[in-house]
Amino acid sequence: MSDTPAPTMPSATAVVLRNGSDGIETLLIQRNENMSVYAGSWVFPGGRIDEADYKGLDGSDPLAVARNTAIRETLEETGLALATGSMLAFSHWTTPETIPKRFATWFFLAQIEGDAQVRLDASESQNFGWFSPGTALNEQKAGRLQMAVATVVTLHQIAQYRSCIELELYCHQADLMYFTPRPVKHLEEQYLLLNDDAGYETWDIQASGRLHRVIRCDNRLNYIDSVQD
Repeated sequence: MSDTPAPTMPSATAVVLRNGSDGIETLLIQRNENMSVYAGSWVFPGGRIDEADYKGLDGSDPLAVARNTAIRETLEETGLALATGSMLAFSHWTTPETIPKRFATWFFLAQIEGDAQVRLDASESQNFGWFSPGTALNEQKAGRLQMAVATVVTLHQIAQYRSCIELELYCHQADLMYFTPRPVKHLEEQYLLLNDDAGYETWDIQASGRLHRVIRCDNRLNYIDSVQD
């Protein structure tokens, strides 16, 4: 077997947000069980960058292309038409090098107004819901919602903010966050070290310093950030 990591597929995701009665709510869709990637998982709308997403662009601005992808995929998967001006770049995730099918994904925040009507693409998704970040994370911890690592971390990040405008102000001031998790197996648990974890460079889960990681056990994810905590 080759030690060369599989190439990454450029992708984009839209974290669709609205102001609910108790704070921010975000749209999650459940992928069909027969999907080849994240089958049965609750995710944000998104997918791979297609040639059509370069329309009117020369490719010199990868964020602009990825923004087109997130808008197109959200429309195809949910029926929601997002405005280009509403899309705020939030983070970028690259699948670990040990995974055979890898993605390099831009995450965009996109606020919508009012009671939007979601129409799922039944070929890809089987369910959807509007969740407060805290509710979604509690459901994940209880084993009732299966999620990907990037989804869990993103939900934790937006859970810190009380409204969409507060989160938007943060995005205008903060740098983009880049993540390439490093998986470390320990007993029955898998540690996924994030880039600013103290043990990231050495792959050492015992390293002293900041803990910023996700621990997977029994198909549930436990997010730890010693700075936030």
